[in-house]
Formats: sequence, structure tokens, C-alpha cells
Amino acid sequence: MPRWERLLHPRMRYRKRRGEWAEAAFMAKAMGQGLTVCKPCGETEPFDFVVFNIRRAMSRIQVKSAWKAFARRRNYRVENNRKPFSRLNFDFLVVALPERDAWYVIPADAVQGEKCLCFYPEGPPSRKKAMNYEQYREAWHLLTGDEPGAWARYQRFTIHAGTE
Repeated sequence: MPRWERLLHPRMRYRKRRGEWAEAAFMAKAMGQGLTVCKPCGETEPFDFVVFNIRRAMSRIQVKSAWKAFARRRNYRVENNRKPFSRLNFDFLVVALPERDAWYVIPADAVQGEKCLCFYPEGPPSRKKAMNYEQYREAWHLLTGDEPGAWARYQRFTIHAGTE
């Protein structure tokens, strides 16, 4: 059993529970980015969330997570139940890599028709020609409608409170 898996609560070892964690973490992260997050009732929709940005533009979000890297390849894999990803089902795919504390916000057109996505947070291997999704790492601006890096300006300000 990998070290990171031993650190998890025993109930987090189940795939369903890890998926629920990824969805809850996405909600917190998206709300922190200033998005309004809505969850559809039930689990029959092909997307997990609907988000609205400040301009009231709506996007359907599918959340996936990959919790461990394959040993030799150093990649993380995300699959869609052995079916190809379709832009008809969602507008953005958000992938969480908890082990690397990384989030990828990928437009549906970039994954259209793919059955398995491989993420190389340390860079793709030089021998293989791999689809590189690093351009979508922490690309929250695609959802918020801001220019890239705009959120970093807001995070610079810190409020310190004290009692006198």
C-alpha cells in the first residue's frame, strides 16, 4: 500500500468516497474563485456541477480525480468508464490530482473523443509524444472569465485583525 494511502482515513480508500471528496474540494475551490456553484439533484446527469461566473455565464462541469501515479511512467490517468469523453455532456472537465495538489480546468473540446487522459505534472516523457494538458493546470480563468493570473492579485491582500 502506498504511503499516501496509509495516511488516508480507511473510508477514503474506496473509489466512490474519493470521488465525493474531489467534488467537495472542487466546490470549495470554485467558490473561492468567486464562482456560484450549483449541484443537480441526483446522479443521472452527465455532469457534476453547474457554475456561474460574475458575468452570469453558465458552464457544466464534470469532476474527475486521480489519486496515484503509475510507478514507472509518473503519470496520472483519468478515464470515463471506458467511454469517450463528449463535449455534449459537459463544458469543462476539472481534474484533481490530490497527491500533487494540482487542478486542471480543461475545455470539453480538448478532450473530445478521448477515452483515457494521462497527466504528467513533472513533464511528459521525452520518448513519447503525449497530449500535454499542463497548459490547463490551474486555468480557473477559463471558468471565471478573467484574464489569466487575475486571481493572484486578489490573493496578495491579507487582512490582519487583532484585539486592542
